[in-house]
Amino acid sequence: MKRTIIILLFLIISIKAYSQWGINWGILGVGLSGTKLPDGGYVYIQALDFSYQTNSGLGFAASPLDVYHYFYGKENNTITFVNISSYFDFVKDESLLFGPFAKIRTVDYNKLDFLEFRAGIKFSINLSEIFDSGNETGRLVFKNFSLMIEAGYNYNNKIQHGYYAHIGMDIISALFLIGIGTGTSGENPQDKRSF
Repeated sequence: MKRTIIILLFLIISIKAYSQWGINWGILGVGLSGTKLPDGGYVYIQALDFSYQTNSGLGFAASPLDVYHYFYGKENNTITFVNISSYFDFVKDESLLFGPFAKIRTVDYNKLDFLEFRAGIKFSINLSEIFDSGNETGRLVFKNFSLMIEAGYNYNNKIQHGYYAHIGMDIISALFLIGIGTGTSGENPQDKRSF
């Protein structure tokens, strides 16, 4: 029953339509940031990611909630409600994304005038295709694992200029790896194969 629920979550939550639109629950990850040397690490959640990519590779994304918790500094949390980005995908493959991006994060929960600008390079890979509608004009592909690596420059009105690098995966896969999928209830995982 537990595996059935997890598979249904993968199907329902990780919908991605390539060369047109996409939606997923978001990204959970870790990273490093600093000004000259790394100041420290952070964890982040980017919830509800909506995206649109043209056939030329130009894409746009928006997220209504980005949460960052820094393990250094006095003000170690930012929760922003307006998060928009644009990017260009050189690869133009539905399983890979590689290219430059620019992102703006603003409207923090305790500092309404917070503004952050990020620019850099992004790499993303989507593995384990579960379902493909097969319609090339409005292609709908379900993925159950996404990995994203991002690095670049950031400026915000809290810590000024700096750089960062982080790695993350889609929230469902991250939760599965953290704990949901670790309990086997005494069963040998090799005894049951699901197709």
